[in-house]
Amino acid sequence: MRLGALFAALVLSAACSKQDAAAPPTPQAQPTPASSTYGRVSEGPALTPAEILGNIDAHDGKVVRVEGTVAAVCPMRGCWMDVAGAGGETIRVKVKDGEVVFPQSAKGKKAIVEGVLVKIPADPAADKASCGGGEDHGAGGHHDCARPAGARARIDGFGAVIRDAS
Repeated sequence: MRLGALFAALVLSAACSKQDAAAPPTPQAQPTPASSTYGRVSEGPALTPAEILGNIDAHDGKVVRVEGTVAAVCPMRGCWMDVAGAGGETIRVKVKDGEVVFPQSAKGKKAIVEGVLVKIPADPAADKASCGGGEDHGAGGHHDCARPAGARARIDGFGAVIRDAS
C-alpha cells in the first residue's frame, strides 16, 4: 500500500513537472519611462509645436496641451523651457518665477506642457510678460528668460509632465 502511494506521488510529481515545462513563459512587464510632474497638467490630447505655430490665431488665449522634446531650459531660474517638435519648430513655455521650476535635467526628454497660448507682439520690449514683467526687464535684465528671437507665440504655462525619452 505504501509502495502504491509512493508510486502515485512520483507519477503525479512527474506530470506536474511536465506541465510546468510546457507552460508558456509569463510575459514580463515592460518598464515604463520615468516621469515627473511640475505644476499642474490635465489629461487629454496634445498638439505639436508645428500645429500650434501654424494656427496661432485659432489658439490665442485658449488653454493648449503641447507635446515635444525639451530643447532648452532657463539656466537661471528654471522659469521657462523650449519644447521642440519633430521638425525643429519650438515654442517657449513660460511659468511664473518660483511657482514652477523646470530642472536643467529636462533637456532632451519628452514633455507634455499645458497653459494658455499667447500671441506675442513683434517688439520684444512691448512683451514684458515674457520674463515675468520684472522692473529690470526693460533695462536688459533677465536676458536669459526673454523669448527667442522671432518668436510669435508662447505658452503661459500651468505645468509640464517630463518623462525619459522612449
